[in-house]
Amino acid sequence: MTTPALQAKASEMSRPKPKDGSTHWSCRKLAKGLNISKDTVQRIWHKAGLKPHRVERYMASDDPDFERKAADIIGLYLRLSTGPCSASMKGGDQSIGPA
Repeated sequence: MTTPALQAKASEMSRPKPKDGSTHWSCRKLAKGLNISKDTVQRIWHKAGLKPHRVERYMASDDPDFERKAADIIGLYLRLSTGPCSASMKGGDQSIGPA
């Protein structure tokens, strides 16, 4: 049985990012931090409507080549959307090979 104080503590602890550098809390990680079972954490999150794995945050990359890699990927998508494959990407011919 969980107390209102434990529910409040688990809910509050779930909101900021973990201090270990993870992007979000897992039920096991929070359970370990609160010394409770993962099932208890899952029940608390469900009751509170929390989904820490679905929180939208901007994540900066520490990859020194990130900007170049991102530009390559974006360029690839831009070329594909105007090239010969663009008809199939926009809902045109859906065939994949010879008929």
